[in-house]
Amino acid sequence: MPAVPALLDKITQTDDTNIIRKCVSICQAIEGSEVTQFRLRGLLDKETDPKIKARIQSALDALKKLNPAK
Repeated sequence: MPAVPALLDKITQTDDTNIIRKCVSICQAIEGSEVTQFRLRGLLDKETDPKIKARIQSALDALKKLNPAK
């Protein structure tokens, strides 16, 4: 659990999609996809920097690819 905030910080600091995907995957393994999506959406709503918003959106997209709709 203590790793989740650090992983979310890493997502907001990198443009590397592989790193973003790995961070999302680890968050999902720790907390589940619903909680991970909730956290990412919360970050997205609060963020004002367009570059960081794009990174968070990339993380949300990666989460969707990890969990395709049934």
